Amino acid sequence: MSKLTADDHMEILNLYGRYSFALDTGDGVLRGSTFAEDGTFATYLSGHQPEHVNGLIARTNEIGNRGHRHLTSNIIIEASDDGAIGQCHVLVLGRHAPYDASTYDEPGNGYTMKTGFYRDTLVKTAQGWRFKTRHLFLDHEADSPFRARRPSTFPTSD
Repeated sequence: MSKLTADDHMEILNLYGRYSFALDTGDGVLRGSTFAEDGTFATYLSGHQPEHVNGLIARTNEIGNRGHRHLTSNIIIEASDDGAIGQCHVLVLGRHAPYDASTYDEPGNGYTMKTGFYRDTLVKTAQGWRFKTRHLFLDHEADSPFRARRPSTFPTSD
């Protein structure tokens, strides 16, 4: 297992920030650049099956900026044999409640849309640290380990 330097930690924290900023601004190319070339993303949108980063780029560009904010917190980074493993909580804020796509351009009060967590594997590439795999688990999903009264098992990012 390799050791992570303070610079590694700072670069990985910056990667988490770039990912959220790209997602919130609808910038698919920037979002895709946070992944290794063979990187994958899995979430409820893909049935929790790994999706190549190219699909993620296309979907981000198609959806664009909806005024949502993805705030990550409690970021934990640990060294692994292949790079690093990361995990963090995510809080997704929206501008309108209830959700109504027709009101995107109207001012409104913010509200919590979703909560969940990411499980990530990270690799150091020639371009710097990148996500190799990223898996989003939402708390309201039936199999979420954070759902009330669920077993405390924590999924792996495989």
